[in-house]
Amino acid sequence: MKPLYAMLVLCLPALALANGKPSLLVAPLEADKNIAAPVAQGYENALLKVAGASTAVLSRDKTSDAMGKASVGRDCTTDECAKKLADFSNARFVVFSKVLSSDDDMYVVELILYDGAKSERVAEVKKECELCADLEVNETISEAFADLKAALAAPAPVVKLPPPPPVQEETKSDGNITVVSTPEGATVKIGKVEKGKTPTTFTLKPGTYSIGLEKEGFLKTVRKVNVLDRKVNLKVKLKTDPNYIPPVAVVPTVPVKNEPAKTKPETDATKAPTRPVADVEPIGSAYDGVALGLILGGAVVSGVGTWLVLLDGTVTCSDRGLRECPDVYNTKGGGLAAVALGSAAVGAGIALFVEEFISSEREMNKLRVGAGPTDGGATFNLFGRF
Repeated sequence: MKPLYAMLVLCLPALALANGKPSLLVAPLEADKNIAAPVAQGYENALLKVAGASTAVLSRDKTSDAMGKASVGRDCTTDECAKKLADFSNARFVVFSKVLSSDDDMYVVELILYDGAKSERVAEVKKECELCADLEVNETISEAFADLKAALAAPAPVVKLPPPPPVQEETKSDGNITVVSTPEGATVKIGKVEKGKTPTTFTLKPGTYSIGLEKEGFLKTVRKVNVLDRKVNLKVKLKTDPNYIPPVAVVPTVPVKNEPAKTKPETDATKAPTRPVADVEPIGSAYDGVALGLILGGAVVSGVGTWLVLLDGTVTCSDRGLRECPDVYNTKGGGLAAVALGSAAVGAGIALFVEEFISSEREMNKLRVGAGPTDGGATFNLFGRF
């Protein structure tokens, strides 16, 4: 719509009357080759003079400038050329003129009038002058232009501009905001209004808000958030309060009634369990995995070594274009080394198992003391291998 309004405003000068006279662009007069150039210029001056009495004629400079901008030549008299000249000059009317002569002193004057307000050709006049001298043609030009006065006096059409489109106010919907904190359970406040505990989701009108998060043992955190008409996610990591002292839990005391102790016969079910003063972990149990690993690994290595010893001296051919055949394996030295290493590992594993057995036997011979509460006091136990 805005470009349409701009074009209509630019065209208003062409549609309006200047000082009561319509604006007129007089295109250069076209004369045939039998008419000398000075004579043709005199005909054009006569046309400009008679046209200036009833219209606001554009100067020759403005006319030449409009023809250059519109790329319209002197010999173009079509409606398309007239429309271009009217648009570029902001003149309402455009007139084309032509004077033709013959050998028997016959002159013909032709005028074409184009109305830019109506975008159409509104008048065409043709006058003849028989046995006329050059100067008498000027009177014929005046008579021809007089026939255009009715079209020139026609009022310009009233252009009714369409009303501007109503301005629609933008309606912004509420925005959803989700607040998440680490750790969770923080109270979310906007001013003094609580919005729940994290994680929580609520709606707000579009705008800027200060959102506070509070949690016991952590510093209060405030974030500014621009809420739009779409979802907003706020993630906050709370910082620990270095000055926070956690409250001490108070355990309620139950009063004990002074009642005489009742003795009951002690049975196996009512005996208080006894426990040793210190639970002793069997010594050497940590070596079980290591010992087993050494034995198994040593056995594998010894097996590989044995295979290498047996492979020694075997003839094979693995040519594939890289070496000459046959080849003889020489693996006895490596096999013996692997057998020795595997045997050492197996021996070390067995030694660890023996050490574990001896250590556990020593622990079993130690004495242990146990104690436990009873209804009348406490019991002490002494156990071990004697």
